Amino acid sequence: RTLLLDAELRRVCADRTSGQLLDLSDRDVRPPPDPTGLRTALLALTTDLQLTDTTWQSQPQHDPTPALREFTALRDRTCDGPTSTRTPAHRCDLDHDQPYPHGPTAAWNLISRSRRTHALKHYGWTPLRTATSTLWTSPTGQLIDVPHHTNPPPGIDPDPTGHPPALPDPHQLADTDAHQLHPPHPDDTPPWPPPDQDPPTTWTYLNGSDTPPF
Repeated sequence: RTLLLDAELRRVCADRTSGQLLDLSDRDVRPPPDPTGLRTALLALTTDLQLTDTTWQSQPQHDPTPALREFTALRDRTCDGPTSTRTPAHRCDLDHDQPYPHGPTAAWNLISRSRRTHALKHYGWTPLRTATSTLWTSPTGQLIDVPHHTNPPPGIDPDPTGHPPALPDPHQLADTDAHQLHPPHPDDTPPWPPPDQDPPTTWTYLNGSDTPPF
């Protein structure tokens, strides 16, 4: 609730059972920093739902637009490779399932794959994407099933205190931020001695005794 006053909201559509991303709004919404404006913005995100063409639009060029790349990364989350640690999707290449230009640059034909996984297709590995996993066939005929992520959207938990939902006062939040950025009594004492004061020196004697050699 505290973060909502400074948040940028974006509506996403996900499958209720698997959490698979189905659609992504093309813009962010920054609600006014007051309870009434925030309520209006949240209600606007849950009503008048119109799907975009992100999931079925085909683009003529090889490289996808930033919007399509963002949608694919959020949908895939990680690489679906069979031989390495799951690389986050934002660090992956976008591989055409059906090679370009025979296969279009579209969300249904793109998959996030690390550079290593992307290269496996050139060394005899064959991927087969299904609704729940990617089935890889190695050059020797070994089958490796890599399941897709399934993470259903979380529900809205009730307030454990039993009180009705309440948002913090935006003016109080502004004062708190100002106090953290500009404390009333800053400590200007430097961590080093003043110029007119020599730092203490610790002597170490190396002749095996505790007394100076002179």
